[in-house]
Amino acid sequence: MNDSAARRLDRKPMEEWLHDVVHTLPDFLAALRNPLSPGHYRPACEGVLPAGKLMGLGFSALALRLYAILGHWEKLSPGERDQHIDFIRSYQREGAGEEDLWMAGAFIDPPLIDALRRSMSLAPSLSEHMLHIRQVVLEESMVAVTALAGAGASARFRYANVPATPSEILNFLARLDWQRPWTAGVQAAAAAAFLASGHGPAAAKTDTAVLDAARGFFRTLLDGPTGAYYAGPAPAYGDMMRGAMRAVSALEWLDEPVHDPERLIDTCLSSFPRHEGCHLVDVTYVLYRCAQQTRYRREEISEYCRGILEMIRLHHNADGGFSYWIGKSQTAYYGVPITSGLPVSDIHGTGALMWALSMVVRLIDDGRFPALSIIRP
Repeated sequence: MNDSAARRLDRKPMEEWLHDVVHTLPDFLAALRNPLSPGHYRPACEGVLPAGKLMGLGFSALALRLYAILGHWEKLSPGERDQHIDFIRSYQREGAGEEDLWMAGAFIDPPLIDALRRSMSLAPSLSEHMLHIRQVVLEESMVAVTALAGAGASARFRYANVPATPSEILNFLARLDWQRPWTAGVQAAAAAAFLASGHGPAAAKTDTAVLDAARGFFRTLLDGPTGAYYAGPAPAYGDMMRGAMRAVSALEWLDEPVHDPERLIDTCLSSFPRHEGCHLVDVTYVLYRCAQQTRYRREEISEYCRGILEMIRLHHNADGGFSYWIGKSQTAYYGVPITSGLPVSDIHGTGALMWALSMVVRLIDDGRFPALSIIRP
């Protein structure tokens, strides 16, 4: 009998299991906390490699998101909440030198950036390697800003490296490789989140033309047959969903509706995602956003989500959290090894799958299931 089959036997009813998850998850998070550095979370309880022990920004931002989903943030003491917020804020740079102006206001996790710089010899070229580092800083800064916002806090300084005019945002979006929408979409969603939350040059947050230009760009990416967002040949299902998730999250930040939700629902329901944390949350988020605009195929969406719920359950572990893969913790973060991949839960898998659960239970609409808070991407 394989491990997946064993997990299906002798199980609690789904509603009882879900309530247990909500009840025990705060203990799992507490086990990841570094007692010597309040607010710092490790990526997993066991098998953490040296780099995983040193990094902190991304893992701690995920912890804040999890507390928000569980409705547990307000249950922490005021002192604990301040420790979490101060820890994440401590990674932000106020200014930058002439040669690295793009870092002004950025959130920098030095162990992560140092590890990426040490891997320069593995990159095709120095320019591509530096571009990758900039992209990582952009994404980590977005995660930090949005996690703080979800906790009712804000960054101390504006993140500066954001397009400030309609032409700048259009040039930025157009230069991205939309034949690989899963990578282009991450950067586009980050830019949208920063613009919508008042970052960038001071004038940008009051210039609605910048936001309008970004909204218009996404309309040009819409693929008629699938309702997804990409350029060139149609990607495989998983990559299409990864790209759609990022485009739709950008639209959420821009207060722009999904442009063809019914066609995109058809595409989502045409297959099931792979058993990976990000793939499971990607299709769930796209379905959830589309279902907010239409009642189209609602019963089929509910049944599909029951299937997703069963898939998510297979990632749950006895330690109270979820692993990114079934029976294996996440091994790398932006390509940097962080764990040895033991059969334990990790904070990235737990963050992704709890976010997916929060939306799945809404789409199934079963009153026996626990209520979880919906957070922004």
